[in-house]
Amino acid sequence: MQVLRQLLETYRIRGERVTIKFKQLPHESVLCNAKTRAGTPCKNHPLKGKTRCKLHGGMSTGAKTKEGRESISLANFKSGQYTKEAKEQRKMLSDFIRACRKLMEQVRG
Repeated sequence: MQVLRQLLETYRIRGERVTIKFKQLPHESVLCNAKTRAGTPCKNHPLKGKTRCKLHGGMSTGAKTKEGRESISLANFKSGQYTKEAKEQRKMLSDFIRACRKLMEQVRG
């Protein structure tokens, strides 16, 4: 870095214009996949090997313990409308209604 500064100073003394282009690393050329609250894409660069910046979960490795995973699943649980049991009950109810309608058509016709 010191050598670069000395080189820049020598060019400035001569009065020449200096333009330095630094090589971009592959993970710096892409932007974070997250969206801001305004709905625009995040302008930060993702962490190496990740698709998100450190502000949007790139540093996160996720829950490791069983308790941690359970707490995350409970935090995301809202109504229970889409659990396996609820889906099975709705399917059984719709099958029952379908069978009743079919039986009514047979009785009437």
